[in-house]
Amino acid sequence: MKYKEIIYLASILAGLSAVGCGQGTMDGEGSNSSFSVDVNSPGFKAFQSGLYSFASTQGCVKCHGNSVNPRFAVSDVVSAYRNARGKVGALALIDFNSPETSPFIVFSGNGHCNDIPCSNPATQPIMQGIIQAWAKAELTAPTPSGGGTPGPTPAAMAVYFTSTVAFPATIPSVMMANVAVIRFPLSLLRPVVASLNNAILEVEVQMINPTEYRVRNPKIVGNTAAVTLEGIHVYTRPASGMGIGIEDTAQGMAWVATAPVAPIVALPNPIPATPFKATSLETLSLSIMAQASSEVMTIGFSAVK
Repeated sequence: MKYKEIIYLASILAGLSAVGCGQGTMDGEGSNSSFSVDVNSPGFKAFQSGLYSFASTQGCVKCHGNSVNPRFAVSDVVSAYRNARGKVGALALIDFNSPETSPFIVFSGNGHCNDIPCSNPATQPIMQGIIQAWAKAELTAPTPSGGGTPGPTPAAMAVYFTSTVAFPATIPSVMMANVAVIRFPLSLLRPVVASLNNAILEVEVQMINPTEYRVRNPKIVGNTAAVTLEGIHVYTRPASGMGIGIEDTAQGMAWVATAPVAPIVALPNPIPATPFKATSLETLSLSIMAQASSEVMTIGFSAVK
């Protein structure tokens, strides 16, 4: 996004910067307010299960479901979809060919409103994943109306995201018996899942060679109900980078096609330094290429039921 565009949108939002919904609105609903919407299209469904669901459950609806434009969280989801694809003044809210520049990402967690998640910087990588998944769905070619070969079907998209956690400083080799663990407190999962509020997701990590990780044995402990996890995504990036990261092109999406069930497992007290004693959600180990000497990981789910 160009600097002038960011300043322009920031000036429109200035009235919201410290007081929440009641003291200002963004001008203009957008130029896309009357286009036809196919509610069965991949793009609409991705918006509904992604941005719209997030906005409806995380507090954005208090402002953007009422008087504050862009009104991408209004009760009529078709209108919300049109609004989300519109503009603020001359600035488009999303370019599906360049989703990382979307104001939805820029302004999520930047403090433009005191409400959570607006004031939480950790929201930005979550929003980036949601927006990128929506863009990917919008760019999926539909089946031609006159017959022929349909466009590619995208892999299941993540709409739930953990916090971003650093890889351990020391990671054992696959030639050793011990492993390092990366743990994600699911109290920070967004959107929130009540049965996972006190749970922890764990994965084990080893080094195959200096530039390749082995990631295996995802487990959940501390959940209060059994949950089905559809489509497990593993994102990594350099610690110095921004956003949610990427999925390894070779094996990083190997868990996406599955839907394992996490049974109820009590959280141990105290928390051990060694791996949790719980059934692994996946038996397949992933081989993921390293991108830097210091990296972070985020886990995404297509659905949690």
